[in-house]
Amino acid sequence: MKSQNVKKLSIGTSFLLTILAGVPAVADDTELLVVDPSSTSATPPNIMFMKTPYCV
Repeated sequence: MKSQNVKKLSIGTSFLLTILAGVPAVADDTELLVVDPSSTSATPPNIMFMKTPYCV
């Protein structure tokens, strides 16, 4: 009986950890570039827009 409880506990824990590991991490990697266009900056800023399949 004790080994069955240990087996059920380990299966349940493994299932829970698998589900939690599969949840995607959501992070906001937004950086705002604020530039005064009237400034005498010789080099324009390099801006790259990337859209990932997980954008909402």
